Amino acid sequence: MRSVFIALLIVVTASARAAELPSKFRLADVVITLNDSPRWPVGEQVVITISGNSTATIDRTKLPCTECRAVREAATVPRATILRLLNDVLSTDFFTMQRSYEARPEFFLHENDEIELGSVITTDQDYHAITITIGSLSKKVEDVADASPDGFKKLAAAIRRSVGIK
Repeated sequence: MRSVFIALLIVVTASARAAELPSKFRLADVVITLNDSPRWPVGEQVVITISGNSTATIDRTKLPCTECRAVREAATVPRATILRLLNDVLSTDFFTMQRSYEARPEFFLHENDEIELGSVITTDQDYHAITITIGSLSKKVEDVADASPDGFKKLAAAIRRSVGIK
């Protein structure tokens, strides 16, 4: 009886680490989204959306723009690649990450405006967000000014590579 309890404790602990992932889900119920946006209004915003049915879209928007229109590209992502991405989601502990990471204050440039409305905080660092949906479970993690843990950055790089972006 004691060994059964210990085995159950190990399973419960492992399940808690996996942040209550659904025990059963269809690959078609998986959606992985990465948003890479420049912090300043120049550059290119790229939004990658990968569906479990092996389809992906890459929306690119040049900034600054007056009438922003994204250029959409379609891609096919092999099932094995999607399964590797899901493995990366688990190995990086994505579902236990904070919802938002921001750089320390010394990375920000503070400027007082001329009419003394206070301090305007700006930065030339990028903004990244990853949203993972598996069935009814969904989580979005944001990274401002590269303040996220290495696991977030590795997962973002793996998502980019899966659609051919380096």
